[in-house]
Amino acid sequence: MPTNAGRSGFSARSLQLRLLLACVLGLLSYLIATPEHLVLAGNMCETASQIRGQCLHTSTGWGWPVAFIVDNLDISVINHPGEEDHFSPGFLAVDILFYFAVLTLLSELSIRFRRR
Repeated sequence: MPTNAGRSGFSARSLQLRLLLACVLGLLSYLIATPEHLVLAGNMCETASQIRGQCLHTSTGWGWPVAFIVDNLDISVINHPGEEDHFSPGFLAVDILFYFAVLTLLSELSIRFRRR
């Protein structure tokens, strides 16, 4: 059975598997809470720490290496993800690309070490 492996030895099946694993890892990174994200919420603070009439606070986010869900301090239960929190599909895509790159690097290293 012919494969469409390129110079690096990756087949279409290998690419699909790495992409699927990267998506799973990206979504599972939701389990990693990352504190200290700056958000704007409320207006009960000193004028010096306000931006456009809102206070600057730190908040918890979920996802790694980039948080793709961040607490909405205005209406959210703090430090608990929920449907009212801010979801960023772009940051989720960054996480998936990160895991895809790591898996690709590990696959390439594994192929090179097996050839020795």
